[in-house]
Amino acid sequence: MEVAKKFESLLIHQMLKEMRKTIQKSELLNSFSLQQYESMLDEEIANTMAEDRGIGLADMLFYQLSRLEDAADPTASNKMPEN
Repeated sequence: MEVAKKFESLLIHQMLKEMRKTIQKSELLNSFSLQQYESMLDEEIANTMAEDRGIGLADMLFYQLSRLEDAADPTASNKMPEN
């Protein structure tokens, strides 16, 4: 599940980065330092969103990959649990 959350975080970060490009910026405040800060802020927002509920992508990825894993090993569901 951790990998799915990290993937969701990466996707959210990319979306935030692309959305930020659509905003017009003043030349007065536009600097390399500000761009670095905004990038770090977007990354933290993405990480926080993915750790909480996120956008549901991590849950869906985990569910789908779990189903693929079960389909690849049909004997896994037939095994008896050990005591």
